Amino acid sequence: MVTFSLPAGALTPPPSALLNAPPTNGWTAVPGAHSLSNSTDADEDAVDQAARIETRVIQGDPDPRNELFPYAAYLQLEAGEYVATCSGSLVAPDWVVSAAHCLMHEGTQADPGQLGVWIKGRWHNVAAVFVHQGFDDNQPPFSRPGYDIGMLKLSQASDAPTVALPAASGPPLPAPGDTVYAAGFGLDDTGLNSEVLRYTDLTAFDSGTCPQSFLDNFCAGGVTGFTCQGDSGGPIVLPTATGDVLVGLTSWGSLDCTVPYAYYTRLTDYVDQMNIWMSSGNAGSSNSNVGTLNINQLASAVQAWMGQQLGGGNR
Repeated sequence: MVTFSLPAGALTPPPSALLNAPPTNGWTAVPGAHSLSNSTDADEDAVDQAARIETRVIQGDPDPRNELFPYAAYLQLEAGEYVATCSGSLVAPDWVVSAAHCLMHEGTQADPGQLGVWIKGRWHNVAAVFVHQGFDDNQPPFSRPGYDIGMLKLSQASDAPTVALPAASGPPLPAPGDTVYAAGFGLDDTGLNSEVLRYTDLTAFDSGTCPQSFLDNFCAGGVTGFTCQGDSGGPIVLPTATGDVLVGLTSWGSLDCTVPYAYYTRLTDYVDQMNIWMSSGNAGSSNSNVGTLNINQLASAVQAWMGQQLGGGNR
C-alpha cells in the first residue's frame, strides 16, 4: 500500500493576515461610486445627520486592493435622487450580509434593482433583498434586540474569498477584551468620501463599560480609528489562526464619532437566521413587518439617552 502525506496546513485555512497586519499605503478607488461628504452647515441638525447613511472609518489605514479584507463589499442604493452607500461582507459566493437600515429607503425595503454591490474589482446586480422582520429603525427601548441585519443575494456569484461565520452554538463573540477589526468604505478623517476600503482595530468591551443598548449588540471602541455614519453593515472580524471570523456588523453610535465606543450587531445571534435566508429561494422578508421610518423619534430618543451634548444614529 502506498501512503501519502499531505503538506502541513493543506486542510487548514491559513491564519488571518490581520494577526500581524502593518499599516498599508496605496489606494484603489471603487469605480462608479458616488462621492459623498459630511456637510458642516450650521443649520444641519442631529436629525439630518442621523438620516444619512454614509460609509467611513476615521483615522484608519487603507487596504489597497482589498488584500486584508477581500470579502468586503461596497453597497450603493439609488432611489431617484437619493443615493446612500454602506458596507457589507461576502459570506457565500452569492450572498452578502449587511445592516438592515442599509437596505431600507423611506421606511420600506429597497428593491433589488435599486442596489449595486462592488466586491474586489467587480460590480454585481442584486437578485433578492432580505431584511429581518423585527427591525424597527434602531429605535429604543433597548430591552429588546435591534435586529439590524439583512442579506443580499447576488445575481451572479463572486469569485472573491468569503469570510467565515461564527458557530451558532458557540459562545457569544467577541469576548470582552478581544481585539477585532472594523472595515468600511467611504468618508475618512478629511470628511470626504475616499471610495476605498479603510480599517481600524477596536477593543470589545464588557456590558458594564458602555450605556445600555439592544440585546443583540456588543460595544467596542478604539483609539487609532473610529467607525462613523455610514460604516453601517461593514465587517467586524476576529482574526484567528485559521482566518477571519465575522463576529459583528457596524450598526449605530453617537453622532460625535470620536466618542470612544459604538454598537455592533452580534452575528452569533443570527447565524441560524442567515442560513434560513441562504437556503430560501423566495423573495425577501415582507415589508409589512418592518417598522415605519421615524428619524425624529430616533434622534430625540438616542440624544436624550446619551446626553444633550451628543446625538446618536445609524453608522
